[in-house]
Amino acid sequence: MKIMKNFSKIWLVRIMLSLFLVSSGLAFIPVEYSSSTAVAQDFSLDDLEDEVDDASDSIKKIVKIVLVLVAIISGVFVVYNIMTNHPNAKNYGIGYVIGLVVIAIIWGLFL
Repeated sequence: MKIMKNFSKIWLVRIMLSLFLVSSGLAFIPVEYSSSTAVAQDFSLDDLEDEVDDASDSIKKIVKIVLVLVAIISGVFVVYNIMTNHPNAKNYGIGYVIGLVVIAIIWGLFL
């Protein structure tokens, strides 16, 4: 029973640290506000395309930041498990490398 309490505390600390790192990283995302938020405004097709391009660029920036944060946080977790000689550290390392390959593919194809 004592082992389960310690195990729960360790995971609670890991989750809280991860949430803190993600939220602090997302706090520094540059947000661009558009001055053309009027409801009854006439748009030409070029203006609409510009607005869509700006919105898609903002979303791409957010996705890039989230992918980098996920890679960093999971990398810290993998390094910690390797340093503490966890029995599944090798599997975590292989999964981390596969995850980095997936992130690289997403980055190359979509961002």
